[in-house]
This record gives sequence, C-alpha cells and structure tokens, in this order.
Amino acid sequence: MRAIVSAGCLLLLTACSHQSYIPFTQELRFSEGFNNADLQQLQYYVCPPFKAERQFRMVEKNISSGKLIRRQGQLVNEIVVPQWTPGVAVQVDEHFLAVSFEEGTALTFGVEQGLPQGDYTPLGRNKDDHFQVYYDGEWYYTIDNTAGECEGKVYSQPRLWIDADSLKEKTTERKVLQGRRIE
Repeated sequence: MRAIVSAGCLLLLTACSHQSYIPFTQELRFSEGFNNADLQQLQYYVCPPFKAERQFRMVEKNISSGKLIRRQGQLVNEIVVPQWTPGVAVQVDEHFLAVSFEEGTALTFGVEQGLPQGDYTPLGRNKDDHFQVYYDGEWYYTIDNTAGECEGKVYSQPRLWIDADSLKEKTTERKVLQGRRIE
C-alpha cells in the first residue's frame, strides 16, 4: 500500500512539474514590451533539435566547439543542440538575439530584418543551395534539421521558446512623476 501511495505522489509531482513552453516571436517581444535587459534575463530553449557541421581542414590549428568526427575520410566538426536545451541571450538587437548554449559561443535567432512578426528561427545565409549559420567564428551548414514536434505541434525548423510561466513572473516597476513648478 505504501508503495502505491509513493508511486501516486511521484506521478502527481511529475505531472505538476511539467513546464509549458511558448514560441518566442517578434509579436510577443513587442506586446510584452521587453527591453534589452529583460531579454537577457529570460531563459530560452530550442525546439526541434538543431544540427550543423563544417568540413575541417587538416591545416587548421584550432578545433572549433562541437564534436570532431571522421566521415568518409574527411574530418567534420559537428554541433548539436538537443531539443529543449536551455540558452541565454548574450547579444540583443531589434530583430535578433544571439543565444549562447555554451560559454563563449552563440547562435543567432531572429526574424528577417524589417518583418514585424514571426518566430525566432536560426539566422544565417544561403550558400550553394544550403543554409549556413555562423557559429564560433566559422560558417556551418545546417544538417538533419527535419520537422519535429514541440508542445503538440510539428515545426519544420528549429526555433526559440520560453517558459510560459516566465511571463507571469515579469513585473514592471512604475513610478509616475508629478512634475515640478518654479518656486
């Protein structure tokens, strides 16, 4: 009996501890009135998972962040950001956030410049019919970024998310100035 009660309590705690995430969008950013300091205080997550790689030249002296693997006789530097990996904004601009998932590096997420709406997805460039992102001083080709399920909906590419409860925690201090008159 004690084991059943313990299992029931554990199940209840697990159910209550589930975080609910919402996509971080340009509309949310402006509707909540987030300033740069606010954006750097939020906890970000990525979903679906994100992968990118670059071919590693043997003459290079420094190995970039990520995992070095040998594929068909070539060395490849691969970075992987698993689903729901937490990150922090280390640089903020009107249309993008540079989010760090490990110390000293960041990936840039945002909306195309000039767009007033949209989810924050990886920013980069198209080259040779492939999408590239800039990471740790090098350009990486995105790979295996297929559709994935996040919070019950399927998305075709990785995007930034925040914990829905973090919006409830945001408080605004407001002081109304009464003005001054000449004495």
